[in-house]
Amino acid sequence: MTVAIHQPNFIPWVGYFNKINKSDFFVLFDDVQFPRAKTFGNRVEIKTNNGAVWLTVPVTNRGELNTFNEVEIDNNQNWASKSLKTLKLAYQKAAHFNEYWDEFSAIYTIRYNVLSELNIALMNFAVAKAGITTKLVRSSEIPEAAGLNGEEKILAILKSLNATTYLSGKGAGSRRYINEDDFKAAGIELVWQSYEPKPYRQLWVGEFIPNLSIIDLLFNEGPDSLKYIQ
Repeated sequence: MTVAIHQPNFIPWVGYFNKINKSDFFVLFDDVQFPRAKTFGNRVEIKTNNGAVWLTVPVTNRGELNTFNEVEIDNNQNWASKSLKTLKLAYQKAAHFNEYWDEFSAIYTIRYNVLSELNIALMNFAVAKAGITTKLVRSSEIPEAAGLNGEEKILAILKSLNATTYLSGKGAGSRRYINEDDFKAAGIELVWQSYEPKPYRQLWVGEFIPNLSIIDLLFNEGPDSLKYIQ
């Protein structure tokens, strides 16, 4: 039983979905603190005729030590229609744009008040369209992990899901919460995710740009997206 855990980011990059695809359960870490600094929690890059540009969801209370499922979207700004216009201009000539646009834009324009609700709705869309069958679970719905922090919270989540393997990112942000001896003592194998983006067709001139939103892959490769995720 392989479990991975990650914050519910905003239509994240392909490597995020590689991690989902390699797991039996993927836990959306929605009850941990939202970063005060710039974060992929509310922004991601796409490719346009001007190269890579950021899409950002404005939030109102990021500096108040709120968790992901408490951070609110600033719906006083006309952000959704503006970014949908940018997305349409960027991808309307993509091979699979018409297959996904109506459903994607319908989710995007729902007036969500909480950022994590928008992110998870878009995550479910991308997982389904990519053909990934992993079960997504919110950490806030796991009572054994309530009120815990750091490695203690991670281990409680893993034990509640009967994990035998924990698939973790290799970055410093992930490693600081991991003591390998503690995982061995709990009988959980620790595996570090290894993923190198494989180039796929992209619109616009210039070299392939890796690490863009999953939307870039879906619009360009459609049903073949999973082989690039894998």
